[in-house]
Amino acid sequence: TWREEETILFVYLTEFNSTTGEISRQGYSGGNITVTCSHIWASTNKKYFCRDPCENRDIFVKSDQTPKGRYTLKDYRDGNFAVSIIDLRESDSGIYWCGVERTGPDSFWKVKLIVSKGKNDEQHHSNILIAILHVRQSNEGLQYYHSNDESQSNPIYQNLQFNTTQGEDAYGNL
Repeated sequence: TWREEETILFVYLTEFNSTTGEISRQGYSGGNITVTCSHIWASTNKKYFCRDPCENRDIFVKSDQTPKGRYTLKDYRDGNFAVSIIDLRESDSGIYWCGVERTGPDSFWKVKLIVSKGKNDEQHHSNILIAILHVRQSNEGLQYYHSNDESQSNPIYQNLQFNTTQGEDAYGNL
């Protein structure tokens, strides 16, 4: 009958429109990220954030629950909400969903998150030698000072004295 076709069409369109949009974000391990999702006609609806496939066990945080773990959800009560993840890990990469509970099917924003190795994870350790060369001519001869301390603490200097005359090659002795 005509009534059955209308109902089927309505259900199909509701399912088709349940995904509102898509957000792609990139973060670095050890860092934090915030994703803002916007849904129309959702100021009083409950919001949540989940990992694909977004079953009950995949929900990390809900607007009507106390935040837990590394996930927080801030509901602005105007259809917009922000989800923050702290201490990102490369294993956090994947598909997530910003969801809004509806009378019919929930509405979603798809979130693609890529977490790359952080800059803090790629530290290059290298020794830096700061050499201070001070040469002065005095009556006692040529004095040469240098530091051989490779740490970042106060430098240790060595005082080397060479008895030279003005015509000698002082640098050859260094």
